[in-house]
Amino acid sequence: MPRSGVLAAALVLAGGAATALGLSAAGSPGGDMAATLRLGSRAARGPPSASVILIHGLGDSAEGLRGLVPYLANAVPHATFILPTAPIRPITMNGGYEMTGWYDIEGLSERANENADGLEDSIAAINGLIDEEMARGVPPSRIVVSGFSQGGAMSLWTGLTRAASADPLAAVVCMSGYIPAASQFRLTETGRRTPTRMFHGDVDPVVLMDFAVSSEALLREQGHPDLAMKTYAGLPHSINEDELGDVASFLASVLPPAGDAAEL
Repeated sequence: MPRSGVLAAALVLAGGAATALGLSAAGSPGGDMAATLRLGSRAARGPPSASVILIHGLGDSAEGLRGLVPYLANAVPHATFILPTAPIRPITMNGGYEMTGWYDIEGLSERANENADGLEDSIAAINGLIDEEMARGVPPSRIVVSGFSQGGAMSLWTGLTRAASADPLAAVVCMSGYIPAASQFRLTETGRRTPTRMFHGDVDPVVLMDFAVSSEALLREQGHPDLAMKTYAGLPHSINEDELGDVASFLASVLPPAGDAAEL
């Protein structure tokens, strides 16, 4: 299967399964985020009992990850998938050109990612989505925050720095991501109780494998007990069939049908 990008992988795998999904578009939950997509499987038996927030990367949008949902929804048909779109902001690394982004990126080195202007606002926006799901009756233990690239960075920051008084999420999933502003990152007690999985291609030229390794090391140094990272040989900055299968299996394990015990 060609490993040519996140959408290529998703569309090949999803195929005709897209017809099994219903879609409604909602306005921004806060901040400068544009429309947020809410996708649910018509194969679900009863109302949704879980939520998966799926966050796109730099320059992309909710529509850019929409093709992943049919495949992942096969594993958790009882979940609603929430896909936000980042605000448009100037990106320093791209000469100040404006594009969707969760935070500014000054360069491709770890040192150049220490400022991450806009990160706090975006964390607040994703937490707003979590609050919306809770208001719909979905407890944190049934909510997964996930993302690709810059979206993966957002999932790590949002899910693992939640206040100690907050209940932990079901899980955090980071695909081809890392921890920006690493010197400022502090894993909270709630974060330590959140299962976390990282997935990364070993020839990624955008978010280098070294970034993922150092981010994993940081989480271990700060005491995360339920953390694992899987790498994929020959995979660049994209998602392939093996990775999608691994993510789907993990989602199924942490978000079993309501009433079943999770196999973490």
